[in-house]
Amino acid sequence: MGQKPIDHAIGEWIIDKLRRHEEVDLMPFGHLLVKHQPQTRKDHREGGWSLIPPKDEIEFVHSRNEEKGGSTT
Repeated sequence: MGQKPIDHAIGEWIIDKLRRHEEVDLMPFGHLLVKHQPQTRKDHREGGWSLIPPKDEIEFVHSRNEEKGGSTT
């Protein structure tokens, strides 16, 4: 079995962040959060996660840290 395509690996990274309710840094688009946290279920044939609603229905919003002019850390 070969390596995963880069877009698949990036998608898994984003989904993992969303599952943890973490901010996702998608520069140059900015720091984004999911407006309504999607639910996930482990139902993929290969043991992966799928999003409910599907990824094309997820709405992102800019994080509050960015609105205030930067990170609070």
